[in-house]
Amino acid sequence: MNSVGSITLQGGAAGGNIAGTAGPPGARNAEGEGASQSCGDLRDDVTSALAKFDFDGTFAVADRFPQAPNPVLTIEGIGAIGLPLSEREAKAIIGASAQAPYGHGEETVVNTEVRNTWEIEPTKILFQNPAWKAFIQHTVVPHVWSSLGVAKACTPPRCELYKLLLYETGSHFLPHQDTQKSPGMFATVVVLLPSAYTGGQVQVSHSGETRTFDLSQNSMLNTGVLAWYTDVTHSVLPLRSGYRLALSYNLIHTSPNVPIPSLPTTDEAVIRLRRILENWKDERYQKGGDSKINLLAYLLGHQYSGIELGEQDNPFKGRDAQVVANLRPLAEELALTTMALKDYNLVPKNPFKGVDPDESEYEGYMGNGAGSLEHWYRRTVLILLHEDNAHEPLFLKDGLQEVVSPLQRMDPSNVSEDERAIARLAYKKLDPTKPNGFNLISEIILNWKDFPLWKGLCAHTGYRTEIVGIQQYFKALQLFTLEELRPILENALSKTQSLADRLSLVQGIPTSGDPAIAAWCQAEKLKALENIGTATPAAAPVLIELAKAEGISKIMEIILPQLQQRSSIFKFWKAFIEALYAARPTEPNESELAKVWQEAIQTSLTVALSQWTTENAKPRIGARTNGQQSMHQPAPHVDLRIQTGAEMIDLCLAINSSSSCSIILDQLLSTGGTTAGKFNTLFTPFAPQLVDTLAKHDISIASPPFSVFARRLVGLHLRDLLGPMGPRVMQTQLQVNCHQGCLDCSSLNRFLASTEAKFQFKAIDFDDPWNFSLCSGGSKAA
Repeated sequence: MNSVGSITLQGGAAGGNIAGTAGPPGARNAEGEGASQSCGDLRDDVTSALAKFDFDGTFAVADRFPQAPNPVLTIEGIGAIGLPLSEREAKAIIGASAQAPYGHGEETVVNTEVRNTWEIEPTKILFQNPAWKAFIQHTVVPHVWSSLGVAKACTPPRCELYKLLLYETGSHFLPHQDTQKSPGMFATVVVLLPSAYTGGQVQVSHSGETRTFDLSQNSMLNTGVLAWYTDVTHSVLPLRSGYRLALSYNLIHTSPNVPIPSLPTTDEAVIRLRRILENWKDERYQKGGDSKINLLAYLLGHQYSGIELGEQDNPFKGRDAQVVANLRPLAEELALTTMALKDYNLVPKNPFKGVDPDESEYEGYMGNGAGSLEHWYRRTVLILLHEDNAHEPLFLKDGLQEVVSPLQRMDPSNVSEDERAIARLAYKKLDPTKPNGFNLISEIILNWKDFPLWKGLCAHTGYRTEIVGIQQYFKALQLFTLEELRPILENALSKTQSLADRLSLVQGIPTSGDPAIAAWCQAEKLKALENIGTATPAAAPVLIELAKAEGISKIMEIILPQLQQRSSIFKFWKAFIEALYAARPTEPNESELAKVWQEAIQTSLTVALSQWTTENAKPRIGARTNGQQSMHQPAPHVDLRIQTGAEMIDLCLAINSSSSCSIILDQLLSTGGTTAGKFNTLFTPFAPQLVDTLAKHDISIASPPFSVFARRLVGLHLRDLLGPMGPRVMQTQLQVNCHQGCLDCSSLNRFLASTEAKFQFKAIDFDDPWNFSLCSGGSKAA
């Protein structure tokens, strides 16, 4: 018997008092009648509409395979990689990797704020263990194939390696959809090799349903597998610690004359179901005169344990998953509410024992397996609520906003236990990872001066100030004692990501002249500084204020050593250097304080100079370099170093560090590739930006070090692009005369007088092309 799960919908109450907006005037019911007409049988219409969601698969799947073989992964230039992955080998992989790009419209770009991941091409990867190929094709592919609901009449799809990916602490990928990278590709399979890490959850969503996959537990001992259809939106949350090594595969359709597998289109079924629910909400369905159906309990097809329903985000299987995925967002949109009835909710126990079923479904023998017999029962249920959940119907009927609004008008000195229970239930209904609503409920509770209730709210949000709002913590500091708040503050300071919030919170704690409190605040501030969290440009002004208040030495001793260990934070360094220079002391440069500030600026600039080329080296594809590009020619690559290089020159000139400009220009000149390619994509578009930047500072390109850069570009162009000229007839006899009869001038005159002969003489030393003398002066011709 597989009929113990259900979805419950709460409809309109007797007075029609339902939160939300009714359908548009003239909306039509499920059968197409006008809105003014009464509808038929509600339960029959709902049953008929939900029968259309018959896809027996899922849009995404994640599982662990602890018995997976070691692939003996070998990477070109590194060698065999040991598993579980060590930090030493992870860093070696990063050294051989490129920053992973992502598709943005017609372009492919690198932006670590969107995607911060390292990748290696499959041509550089080898699996030396033959068992790995068998594991992928005979274990992973059938499992994914079955889970995604691919028709079993198809031949097995091919699993094609696409990239090796390495995630380090802070690595992430914002929500996106995969493109079809190969003909016939219909899904992505990601295999996570054994490596220790935390965080990095994968969130997938489709048709209003969102799931979160977290395979970090025991990740050092397991091989994880994730898969999803290509049109599924997915994201990777930031890794909190460690490294995650992944193999990304394309799952490719191989069955001839069979359509490529895809998620079924349910648009028409969703439209019909929406009309039914709108009509129900607008009370067009009636039963027995004025009586109305206010609650539906839809029995699901599979049996689910209490553990599955209580601990798993999405325990539903097959067709049940499709019903829930399509019904839940519609119910929420129309201000209906869904909840689950579990087997232990039924009274009496085993209610269908000895009762004839309303319907039976028999599936015959399959091979050596026994057949299955399913009985279906349709019953009316009476829902009884525990006293602790007595206020649940309020939320089912009116919605969160309508329930909370009266609490704002309560007299703080006359708040009942019922009203406190409503406030507690209200914050427990909110998603603790999103700030929506918590600020309002916190404001109500603080207005009541109810510390236990506010403590519970903070615990529900994980003590993160960005969820409740830093101002709510400041208000609590005015209402409650520090002794009461201290455990909450310690949790908030350790779990809040924003450095600005953490420092503001510490600085907002009143010490009241108590040395012990002051010492505790100082210790908490030091903890915040020793783990500065995310290094973004927004952190720069916070650090500058700290330097002003407590001395630049704190930045030099605690902050900079942490930041120097991080890669790919060039934007932070740029903002930080600008802020440091703007806030530098006005004392003479030779003073000790000025020297320390200058040292901080120079140290930061050195790190920025080491990062700006690597972070911006990947070109954007498809952008135009100028407005004259022909629409019939492919758009060239646009090297991100063009704009960033000009910005770095501008920064160095702004802080009076013109010597650093030589480093930047040398880095550009040392860029790999052919001279022709570099002139096309880098040097030529960079030159006008450099001239504009210099003009901004009233500097001529003829002044060093820019003149040296220009001469070297000219020299490279002459040597590698123009090349040597062939013989030509001179109309006028040319001669040079140094009046000393040197060998160089004699050789040059013979060359000018001849149309055939070739002469070799010293003209330019390309090892030092801008320090040369054309003639040797005193060397006489023989």
